[in-house]
Amino acid sequence: MHVIHQERVIIIHIPKTGGTSVSVAAGCGDTGYSRIAHITPAVAKRYFFQNDWDHFFSFTIVRNPWLRYLSLYKYQRSSFYGKLTDQNLSYRLASSLSFEEWCGYNIDATDKSRWFGVPQSEWWKDVTQVYRMESDLEQIEVDLARRLRRPVSIPHLNRSNGILPKMPSRLISFVGTIDHETIEKFEYRNPANL
Repeated sequence: MHVIHQERVIIIHIPKTGGTSVSVAAGCGDTGYSRIAHITPAVAKRYFFQNDWDHFFSFTIVRNPWLRYLSLYKYQRSSFYGKLTDQNLSYRLASSLSFEEWCGYNIDATDKSRWFGVPQSEWWKDVTQVYRMESDLEQIEVDLARRLRRPVSIPHLNRSNGILPKMPSRLISFVGTIDHETIEKFEYRNPANL
C-alpha cells in the first residue's frame, strides 16, 4: 500500500499485478521489503485510516488470475527474491521445482508459497476503483495525472516474457475456484480457452 496524502490517493498493491510499476509512476517508489506492501483495504481501513478511508481515492489493479500465478512462480524463483527473503520457503520451492510441480505442491500443502491461494478479491473489495492490468494502464495514467496534477507515465518493470507455458489442469481448476470473484467480475478467461 502506498499513500499520497496531499492528493488523498491510496494505491493497494496486489502481488504480481503491475503495482510496482504504478507505484514508481506515482512517485512512491517500491524498492526494498515493506511489511505493508501488500496490505488489504480491510486491514488498512481498520488500523490506519478508520473513518478517513472514504475521504481518499483508493485503487488497485487486477490481472488474469492464471497468469498471475505464473508470474508469482517466476518472481519467487528469481535470485532477487532469494536475496530479498534470505531464501525463504517460497524461494526454495520455486527455484527447485518445475512450474507444474510448484503448482501441485502448493495446491496440496498446508505451508504454501507466499501469496499462493489468496484471491485477488481480498485486495479489490472496498477500493474506489479497480483497473485491469491487461487493458487499463493508459486509463491509470490519465486518472493519476489528473489527481496528482502532473504527467504520469507507467514504466514496464518486471515485465513477463509473454510466453505462456501449458497450464497444469489442477492449477486451472484451483485458480478458477479460489479467484472466482475476480474471474466473474472482470470477465477473465481460462488460459486453456485462449
